[in-house]
Amino acid sequence: MNILHRPYQPEADLQKMRCLLQAGLIAQTEVYFIHPGELDLALYNWLDGNDPWQSIYLWDDPDDSGRLLGWAILYTPWSGFDVFVQPELWGSVWAAELNAWVEGKACEKAREQGRCQVWRNNVAEADQFLRERLCGRGFQEVPEHAMLSMECELGRELPRYPLPEGFTLRRVEAGDAVMRAQAQHLAFEVNLPFEEYLLKYRHFMDSPGFARGWEWIVAARDGRVASFCMVWPDSASRICQIDPVGTHPEFQRKGFGRAVMGAGLRGLQSDGMRIVRICVQAGNMAAIGLYEGLGFHTTEKLLAYQKEV
Repeated sequence: MNILHRPYQPEADLQKMRCLLQAGLIAQTEVYFIHPGELDLALYNWLDGNDPWQSIYLWDDPDDSGRLLGWAILYTPWSGFDVFVQPELWGSVWAAELNAWVEGKACEKAREQGRCQVWRNNVAEADQFLRERLCGRGFQEVPEHAMLSMECELGRELPRYPLPEGFTLRRVEAGDAVMRAQAQHLAFEVNLPFEEYLLKYRHFMDSPGFARGWEWIVAARDGRVASFCMVWPDSASRICQIDPVGTHPEFQRKGFGRAVMGAGLRGLQSDGMRIVRICVQAGNMAAIGLYEGLGFHTTEKLLAYQKEV
């Protein structure tokens, strides 16, 4: 197919990108599709301040103006890239050519930034088409960056987990911004100075990409956020994503992570969702044990690949 790419156009294109991801989730092939919520999280949080809209490429369906055949994005802060095409086109010559073209743009951008590597993450272990092409183009697998995608079925009775006296479980509010940002800053050992991180989190809370009403916290009596969990429902696929989830270091190993995730799962169940996904580093046995205790099981291993440029 000789279909030219075009740049991103605000608002309408974001929904088209989400629709392609939804089609991938519904198709349930060996290809890993990120969740529409992860796309919003990336655009409005991870990539905030890096003008990600200029690093998006779209391929329209010539027979349907409201549909994309594919889209791609460059993650310029870490020289990564992603490519997504309609499920029925994966494995085609066109999909291979599109991946090669986007890889070239990623390499070009990395060299401009003075970097010597590009990354392709979230490659499903079962996706032989992509893995063979990456290896054939000089990419090498980086085992220590592997992730696990885990799922939990919601068609069952979900338990409630009690909290110690002085702690409450509730949805996050605007007034929680400082303590919520502090909890994540400490839990994830973020290198960015806290004032900058807080500004970034406030910006995210005010953005159209924030999952309003879908972030849960365990709050201490003094206002500190002990644990947090953001869930992303999707009405089209009825598949949800949890990201991020974490616990303030001073409150770890007290059951708060389990309690806040349990609240998120019950909220999703009440909203008619059927499956919840979460990603975790393959070597993080503590987190894997927590998720398994909540009913999650591993569905696929996600590999990371790196190429010298």
